Amino acid sequence: RIDFKIALLTYRCLHCLAPRYLSSLLRLPVSSRLACDRLISMKSRTNTYGCRSFKTYAPQLWNSLPQNVRIASSLAQFRSRLKTHLITVAF
Repeated sequence: RIDFKIALLTYRCLHCLAPRYLSSLLRLPVSSRLACDRLISMKSRTNTYGCRSFKTYAPQLWNSLPQNVRIASSLAQFRSRLKTHLITVAF
């Protein structure tokens, strides 16, 4: 359930549907060689709570999603594909 919410927030951040303070936590790649739909993963300084922050967990989760989920053209389509993917992974 938390993965669904974080992935949804990440999609909103990437499509300018979220507040700026959240969008500023995500870093897009600048190089043309990297895939444009992937995010740069941030390293956390602490293992106890740093790896659970939005800044570090959201890029890891986003990059682990299949490409057909990440390239959804609308929020409704993304939600549907994400739910299908998460249910498939869980069972």
